[in-house]
Amino acid sequence: SLNTLVQLWIVLRMVLAGEVDVIYVRSASLTFLFGLLFRGWTRVLVVSEHHGWLAAERRISGRYAWLAPLERWLQLLDARFASRVRTVVPGIRQHLTAGGVNAERVVVIGNAADTEAIRPLPRNPALAKFGLDPDGVYLGFLGSLTPWQGLDDVLPAVAQLAARDPRIRLLLCGEGPCRATLTAQAQALGIADRVVWLGRVAHDQVAQVLACFDLALLPTHVGAYAEIGRSPLKLREYAAAGRAVLAAEIDAIDSLVGQPWIEFYRPGDLEGFCATATRLLTDRAALERAGRAARDYAESHYAWPVIARSILAGLPLPARVGP
Repeated sequence: SLNTLVQLWIVLRMVLAGEVDVIYVRSASLTFLFGLLFRGWTRVLVVSEHHGWLAAERRISGRYAWLAPLERWLQLLDARFASRVRTVVPGIRQHLTAGGVNAERVVVIGNAADTEAIRPLPRNPALAKFGLDPDGVYLGFLGSLTPWQGLDDVLPAVAQLAARDPRIRLLLCGEGPCRATLTAQAQALGIADRVVWLGRVAHDQVAQVLACFDLALLPTHVGAYAEIGRSPLKLREYAAAGRAVLAAEIDAIDSLVGQPWIEFYRPGDLEGFCATATRLLTDRAALERAGRAARDYAESHYAWPVIARSILAGLPLPARVGP
């Protein structure tokens, strides 16, 4: 939120110099100021992206929950003041329109991935880079360790899988507020030696990390985002890296049901997770076919140019800024 104030001053100088046609803002607590200041007295277009629902994230986190109503109000202000609103899932659009935002100005466009930087890479060199046993079988997660990710449901499933197959390992790539509790949970389940913590991953190493995954995981906690839906960057990056995916079946992501590169389980369904993971991991050839299908899908649906064209479409842009 404080960063918003810094960026506001920088953008103001650019607007006054006539250098700006469109301001694209990812919604946060104070980003309504962009629409309030620039939409009314300039010709600059303000496009507001809503990647999550702030009030839900606040409640799920359990910290300062009293801020949730205020954050909901500020997010609605952001959308009302914007020239156009992009939400990454239909559930967020429904929250905004229920809060009084003009539905005609709200479009649903999912997230993108840098398919040039993130590409399929050979498995064994990637494993060697991170000191991982090439004979291991790796379930992987890349992302922030936050409560809504549902990783606390994954660990008991990994314990069951590891009891059947000693090669099973869980790679957790990222940091966040749940690191300590997940570490304690792994120890309590007796799988501390089966969980590999790679920590925060630099962007230029993402493709190498993903090449280590035999099966990429996209869990979701049974809570707000199971109903609102998600459009996680990790899913796009998994696909761009040519990884087969096991995902919790929730709104927005369930539109991929039937795609050959992704399988689903019900959020919180331990047995369903284990059964599907076991079936996928026992057929290496099928995993490789799924990975190729994932990469093809990413190139045609998730690449930055594809999503950028969708965002620009419909904006009353000057001729020099056309899609």
